[in-house]
Amino acid sequence: MLFLSSRRSPITCIENLPNELFYEIFDYLDGYEIYTAFLNLNVRFQHIITSSLLPLKINLDSKSKTPIKNLCSNIIIPNNNRIRSLHVQNKILSDEFLTECIIDSSFNHLESIVLNEITNDKLQILLPNLKNLPHLFSLTIYLKIDYSYNFNDIYQMIYRLHILKYNKLSLLDNKQSNLIVSSTVNVQFSTIEYLVIDHNCSVNQLMSLLKSTPQLRRLQCKCLINLDRIMENKDKLILSHLLYISIAQCCLRFDKFETFITKISSQLEVLHITTYRDIAYLDADRWEQLIVQHISHLRRLNFNHYHQVLYNKCKYDDFSVLTNRFNSPFWIQRQWIFELKMTRTGFIGTVHSRRTWFDLSKHTEVTLNDNFLQTVQYSSNIQFTIADSCSATWYQSVINEINPIFFTVRFTRLHINCNEIYTRTFVKLVQLLPNLESLKLSSFPFLQLNYLSDEDTQNLRSISIKNKITKVSFKGMNDFEQVYFIIFLCTHMQYLEVRCTKHTNVDILLHFILLKSFTLTPHLRSLYFYVPNANEELIYKLQTPIYHEKLLNNYTIKRCGDNIHLQWK
Repeated sequence: MLFLSSRRSPITCIENLPNELFYEIFDYLDGYEIYTAFLNLNVRFQHIITSSLLPLKINLDSKSKTPIKNLCSNIIIPNNNRIRSLHVQNKILSDEFLTECIIDSSFNHLESIVLNEITNDKLQILLPNLKNLPHLFSLTIYLKIDYSYNFNDIYQMIYRLHILKYNKLSLLDNKQSNLIVSSTVNVQFSTIEYLVIDHNCSVNQLMSLLKSTPQLRRLQCKCLINLDRIMENKDKLILSHLLYISIAQCCLRFDKFETFITKISSQLEVLHITTYRDIAYLDADRWEQLIVQHISHLRRLNFNHYHQVLYNKCKYDDFSVLTNRFNSPFWIQRQWIFELKMTRTGFIGTVHSRRTWFDLSKHTEVTLNDNFLQTVQYSSNIQFTIADSCSATWYQSVINEINPIFFTVRFTRLHINCNEIYTRTFVKLVQLLPNLESLKLSSFPFLQLNYLSDEDTQNLRSISIKNKITKVSFKGMNDFEQVYFIIFLCTHMQYLEVRCTKHTNVDILLHFILLKSFTLTPHLRSLYFYVPNANEELIYKLQTPIYHEKLLNNYTIKRCGDNIHLQWK
């Protein structure tokens, strides 16, 4: 290997590299590995490794076979003032590590601690000692299950760490018997900016924690539970730096969640939340009112609402009235999409951003027709998704069962993410959704015209004329009969996105699509291919038949990484 120094003279031996470069290299390595690999190499490396200029990072993960006693006595304790991070992620070693090594003020450069499977007794000894660490800004603790913990006391001790910026406290077991808590948590003001509450927490407990974190920027909560009435205190929490909230499981009714949000005065920009049971979470008007009045800076809303119900027992009027309002200007202008997903266990209502579909913005080198872009960005945005792997017979029966919802909800997008669905069922589904503008096929069902009767084929012709689908996306399709089926169905298609596999003959596929488009999809003007390991040779290969057969005249073709875009007038 040849290295060049700042004087441009060649360096052919690794030992001729400057010490500063070794410091940078060692910054990516574990401290124990540095010692075992380089300490006895020669005198120079001994000086580098034992130098106070070299900070050490200790990481004991699940693969570590290091004897803890030797590690502590030979490396950690003699170099405690050089250690920047102590990450003991091996569940078996944490308890032994804290027995062999007392973390105290001698670790005066320690910045980050991660401890896994720590017991309550060890935690009660550890936390008071951490007050004496002048540079500790990150603390992550995974508590050992089958123990009882007093979170009031634990958070009091954590909040006394006056330099701390990041804190994660995790209890992987959800048993309420593990929690010893009061309805509130009395803690002093904290410097924490990133708080991860990875255990069950009631609203009042969370409010008590938040009132003592005026610098908080990002909040993640594993499970927000409803143990008590929300405190009647009319004062708002002023959290002017809080921009991000994520609640992995929100077990509150929507009215309780609304009360929680109204009690927080923040500049919130991002909200992730997963909810259950209470259908009020699908009330678009209530969401709009909550956002406009209390979190007006919100730019990204991602929520999942799980509504487990037998399809033949579902009250479709409730779904229809609530979900149709997601088509209002408020939601369209923000480009937030409401998705109703059909699974084996019930409906899932989801709000997410438009980027998960036709992500045109990432193709920075491609200029599309302004009218087309405006259509994509400001069209209606209620999506129906079929997910899970079920039998074709099951899909057919359930779609027949939920017919009423198709007549009352104005779905504009259809996403098929299953392999098992009858061709006839798929055609019927498109017919039941007359307002469709976009069709996405992530897992491709077996669709072919020769599987339809003459009557069904005639019906398909009628549907192909009447439907409004202008944007189509599919992936993993190598059967040209299936491609032909989609082209035959979507005669008004303007934009086609194809995610190819390494087995796709892209040039043959492009040739096939262009030939069929002349008669079947005359409005098609934009083709986007994702091709693994795309290169300029492929671009030349795609252009050759276009040029020789005069398939297109005024066109542009561009590649950006594995993305290829073909556009014509």
